[in-house]
Amino acid sequence: MNLAIESIGWTLLHSLWEGTLIWLALRAILVLLAHRSAKARCLAGCAALALAVLAFGVTFVRVESIGRGHMTAAAVVHGAVLRASPEPASGDAIPAGQAGLQSGRSMAGAVSAALPWLVLFWAAGCAWGSVKMALGWRTARRLASTLWNPAPAWLEVRCRELSAQLGVGRMVRIGESLLVDGPSVVGWLKPVILVPIGVFSGLTPAQIDGLLAHELAHILRHDFAINLLQSVCEVLFFYHPAIQAISQVIRVEREQACDDVAVALTGDPKSYAAALVKLEEARAPALVLAASGGGGLIARIRRLLAGPATPKRGFIAVSWITFAAIALAFAAILIGPGVAVRVLAAQPDPAPITTPANSPAPPVQLPPVVVSGESEFPYIINFVPYIPDGWNSPAGDEITITSVRGDRKHIELGGKYLVEGTYKLASVESMMLSVSITAPSRNSPGASSPTLPGEEGTKVSRGTGNFSLTKIMRYPGSLHVAFYPVHGGESGATMYFREVRIIVGIDKDGMISVDDQNVADEQLEPLLAQAIQRDTDMKGLIKVNDAAQWAKVMFVQDSFRKAGFTGTTLQTWKP
Repeated sequence: MNLAIESIGWTLLHSLWEGTLIWLALRAILVLLAHRSAKARCLAGCAALALAVLAFGVTFVRVESIGRGHMTAAAVVHGAVLRASPEPASGDAIPAGQAGLQSGRSMAGAVSAALPWLVLFWAAGCAWGSVKMALGWRTARRLASTLWNPAPAWLEVRCRELSAQLGVGRMVRIGESLLVDGPSVVGWLKPVILVPIGVFSGLTPAQIDGLLAHELAHILRHDFAINLLQSVCEVLFFYHPAIQAISQVIRVEREQACDDVAVALTGDPKSYAAALVKLEEARAPALVLAASGGGGLIARIRRLLAGPATPKRGFIAVSWITFAAIALAFAAILIGPGVAVRVLAAQPDPAPITTPANSPAPPVQLPPVVVSGESEFPYIINFVPYIPDGWNSPAGDEITITSVRGDRKHIELGGKYLVEGTYKLASVESMMLSVSITAPSRNSPGASSPTLPGEEGTKVSRGTGNFSLTKIMRYPGSLHVAFYPVHGGESGATMYFREVRIIVGIDKDGMISVDDQNVADEQLEPLLAQAIQRDTDMKGLIKVNDAAQWAKVMFVQDSFRKAGFTGTTLQTWKP
């Protein structure tokens, strides 16, 4: 499956709970803002809608980046590490927790298989909504440019007076049209107030002022442009009831905010409410991009006559608690590390693989890789870098290991090894850079052995550069490259590394290889089981083509776990 399609599909699924949490948080906020102005509640709705769009974008970026296997550690590391959790062998009973995990993966596999259809449905819905919005935009532009006649002179004069009184800093035109059924604002940079012909007949001057002030308030608030962006969000989230509900809150509160401006100007809410009733009696559906309508006439009139409903104190307390809980949950899930890892870790679990007991797959035996021209260190050592838990390096200091070669095929006692890489020293002017061995304990044999000639390391100065260091494994321990003070003392930035004894590759077509030799899927787990029996401390490396399907990656990781490996390394590469 294409990574982009897979990432969009998972993002759409995550948007369901994200949008729902944002909607619930907005409902709690609206209760808390019940005594505030409609303008404040409208701003809260706009912020909620913007947060939903931001959450959608952040989720896509995180899911897509994890899909490519890019993970960061505390220092510059060559590759990325994914720890494999222990899993019972195939012949052991599966604990209830593990069975539940496998069941969840199977369900996630079914969902993953449906992702392309989900993305296709979303794309089709967006295309249809975009066509409708484009047609509405075209109609609005025609209305604003040609499909209206100038209003009577007295109405133009009054509109200019009210515009100056409200502080509208743009020229506002007003006209009459047969294509509108109520006052509407069309356009943003060059706004036009369109009213039906004869709509103001029978209204008092105060009522006319109120209706004009309402439309001028839309212009003052830039509601036409905001409504355009809101319509785009509605197209993108056409499938999401909670996001549509947030959008409706914005429309309702926007109309009420403009009503507040009109009532403040006229000072007579009852008269203004009566004018609304007369105008709305025969109103048809509003234009898609018009900055009016959608405000709920009955609720608006009730609010004008009786004022907003007063929530009970207990309900306010519950709203505070609800808002705080949702905010913490949303931050922990969306911003906290690992959200995208949990997404892709739920990829499909492959069907159980069985091999006949009387025909085990033979182990793969390959000759060691020899580097031409490197007579002293002829063998490439496959390795994985790591930093021990709790180790903190000075700020700005970095060590990156790029290659390890040896005079033997593996890292073992008596072997001599060449470690190469790059460094960055920023904390002090100069340090010694060398390869060291951390013994299991101070009493280990050779733990205090002197440094032999050729192992002293090299002195480096502030800046960046390359290094090439040698080390003889004179006693058991963990190899690492580290900065040391020139005159002795505690080490600085450190990068440990350990050997990887078996490498499983996955190409773009899903073909699996073990140490560069292709094997069938059903051969993988028996081969890994035989390898771990020879060396219980063996580590595995999974090299994945950037275009490979993640279902195959999860199959290989599961094979490592079932074979008894307690840790694997995942690296991605581009052809």
